[in-house]
This record gives sequence, C-alpha cells and structure tokens, in this order.
Amino acid sequence: MRALRHEPAFVLLCAGQALSTIGSGVLFLAILLAVYDRTGSGVATSLVFLAETAPLALLSLWAGALADRVDRRRLVLGADVVRAALLLPLLLPDPVGHLGLLCAVLAAQASVDAVFRPAFAGLLPQTVPRDLLPSANAVWATAGGLAGVVAPLLGGALYAVGGLRLVVLVDMSSFLVAAVLVALVRNMRPPKTGDIPAQPTTRSAVAIVRSTPALRRFFLAATAFAVANAVLFPVLVPFLRGTLQASAAEVGLLFAVLSAAGLLTAPVSGPLMQRFGPRVVYRAGAAGTTVGLLLLGLSPDIDTATIAVVFIGMPSVCFGVAQTTLLQQAVPDSQLGRIFGVLATLMALVKLVAAVLPLALLSLLGTRGTLLSAVVACALGTVVVIRERPEQGTAAVAQQRRRAVRHAIARR
Repeated sequence: MRALRHEPAFVLLCAGQALSTIGSGVLFLAILLAVYDRTGSGVATSLVFLAETAPLALLSLWAGALADRVDRRRLVLGADVVRAALLLPLLLPDPVGHLGLLCAVLAAQASVDAVFRPAFAGLLPQTVPRDLLPSANAVWATAGGLAGVVAPLLGGALYAVGGLRLVVLVDMSSFLVAAVLVALVRNMRPPKTGDIPAQPTTRSAVAIVRSTPALRRFFLAATAFAVANAVLFPVLVPFLRGTLQASAAEVGLLFAVLSAAGLLTAPVSGPLMQRFGPRVVYRAGAAGTTVGLLLLGLSPDIDTATIAVVFIGMPSVCFGVAQTTLLQQAVPDSQLGRIFGVLATLMALVKLVAAVLPLALLSLLGTRGTLLSAVVACALGTVVVIRERPEQGTAAVAQQRRRAVRHAIARR
C-alpha cells in the first residue's frame, strides 16, 4: 500500500471523500436524535430513513448513465458543492419542527448522492494503475470503516454540545473541503474504454447486465448478501437482548467488536488480493461470512455471539473489497458508471424491502429463525460465488459485454 502514497490524485480523492463521509454520518445520526427527541415517534425516524433511501432506488440507474457521459471529476466536485448548499435550510430556526421540510432536504441530498456514487466508483480506477486497484479499494474500505466508527461518536458529542445547527455546519464544511481537494486532483489516467462504443443510457446498463452471465452472477451474489444484511441488523438487537438476555453494555461491546473486526481487516484485504488474487479472496470472504452468520444464529450465549461477529466482520469486508475490485477490473472505465448505478439501485431496493421483510419473518419464524433465514440468503450467495468457473469470471466479462452491447445497439 505504500505505493499509493505516490499517487497524489488518489490521496486527494480518498481524503476528501472520507472527510465528507464522516460529515454525512455525523449529520444523519444528529438528525435521528433530533427527530426522536422532538417527536418521540419511531414513525418519524422511519420517514427519515425512507427519505434517505428512496431516491437511491429511483435515480441510481440514470445517475450511472450520467457518470459515463460527463467528466466524473467535475461530477464529484459538483456533487460535493451542491450537497453543501442543500443543507442551508437546516440552519433555519427549528427545522425539526417542519418534518416535511427536513425530509425534503434529506431526499434532495440523497438524490445528489445517487449521482455521486457511480461517478466516484468510476473515477477511482482513473487515479491509480490497474495493478494497484486492490490496494486502493482496501484503503477506501478502511476509510469507510473509520468513518463508521468516528461518525457516531463525533455526531453524538457535537449534537450534545451545539445541537443540530452545529452538526449541519460541520457537515457543510466537510463537503466544501472535499470539493477543494477534488478540485486539486490532476494528472489522472485516461479511462480505458475497451473496443466497444459507449452507450451511456440506462437501457444499455440493464442490457449489459442481463446479457452477460458473469455480471448476472456478480449481481445475484451481491443481492443475496444484501438481503442477508437487511434481515440481520433489524433483528440483531432483539436477538441479543431477548433471546440471549444480553445487557446493554454487552450489546454495545458486540457492535464495537463487529466494527473493529471490519476496520482491522480492510487494510489486509489489499495484500491478500495481491498475493492470492481477488477471486480467491472473493470466494473465501463469501464462505467465511456465511459460517460466521451461522455461528451467530446458533449462539447459545452472548460470549459465543461476540466471537461469531468477528467471523462476520472480517470476511464480509474482504468479500466487499474483492467484489468491487473484480467489477472494476472486468468492466471498461467507460461502462463503470452504469454498472455501479445498477448495483446501487439493487442495494437501495433491498434496503427498502428491509423495512418490511424482518417484520413478516419475525411473526412467522421468531427472532432466531429470522436470523437463520439470513444465513440461508448468505449461503445461496456463497453457492453462486463458489460455483462460478474461472472462465466465467472477469476475463470473460469483456467478451460477453461486447456481445451484449452490440446486441443492444442492433436492437435500436
């Protein structure tokens, strides 16, 4: 990873976006606290979650096509500036008292975020040589893990000291600093376009995925693991507190261990991929996550559950980093925005379903049964990953993708 220090474009891009990610996490927690303190309503906080998620499901496909049409650096820069400006209404007196306005601001933020995500995913490979992509993705995963740890602590402290207004100012500042750092990015590598004509439309994105078996398997596995995650977290606290009779301190320790496991593993995932290859790490991460989740579902006590989450946090990070790396290596830069737009759409739809699915499963299966249903989803994703033959992997994606796009063009 030391070689990345000599890639100034990557350092500036990663530092700026890590800072804005922390700012966004700080604000989201503060908004949830402010809404609940003001309303005392779980329905109100659910509306906040909906405002954050729905635009991603609705706009990510279009945003992916946009990211393949325009300069991605300028798109990321513009997204940071616009997200800072959109926070201005939250500086008005008592924004929480106007829940509709608050949700509108969050929905607008999420809409811009839908544009940002595929643009950033497509921009990252232009900042490093191809052979450093595994290390670059590992560093970015580490930054995301740090943000996940720092943001809740900082958000709670800032909200306690200065209320929502102070947190909004901090988040605005993080976006503006990120924009300045992106503006300083220079000498990026030209995108690799492959030998097919670019068709930056949502239709071409769906056509590529539907007509390319290797990509379909990637997305099927990603969806299965997202479903498992969506089922797991809403029932995890009831499982720990109700079924295992864990104390609040023990639950907090378990979540800290889960975050720490992922955070400590992210820097290692890059060297692992350099040594064994992304595909081996991808398969091992899928299998390891399934085993850890099964161990958690069968845990008789909180001590066993705490050990189990280590075996969830470590391989799941490796799986995610390897998955991103494989997609970036398989798909030409001119197509990355659309492919990651499709992935973001699927993940957002899964999050929306997650608001309902655990409720239905809990009434049918109980807490432990619902948790074990997440194991089933994870296991199905693992089967898809492990059964994929080498010739069906990234080396075959380019050829299959060329045929898919030519077919989509011919149909026009």
